[in-house]
Amino acid sequence: MIYILSKKKSTVRVKNITAMLNIKPSSVVEFLNKLSRKCLAHYIKHEVIKLTRDGLEIAEKNLQETYSFKRILNTCTKPT
Repeated sequence: MIYILSKKKSTVRVKNITAMLNIKPSSVVEFLNKLSRKCLAHYIKHEVIKLTRDGLEIAEKNLQETYSFKRILNTCTKPT
């Protein structure tokens, strides 16, 4: 979500993620702290959220895999 939001907006904050996913801010903060501990995101309370270089690489790879999977599903479910 951080990656997708950052492509749409210049800044990403907790409130943007909570609105997009319809979850509590505390859940977002918990996840951001985990990403931060793994050096995948820069998160400081009340500040802008940014992915690290490693976080960006993982997000881009996951997004590409998701699109590839969706293309495969669409091909398999098309009527013949």
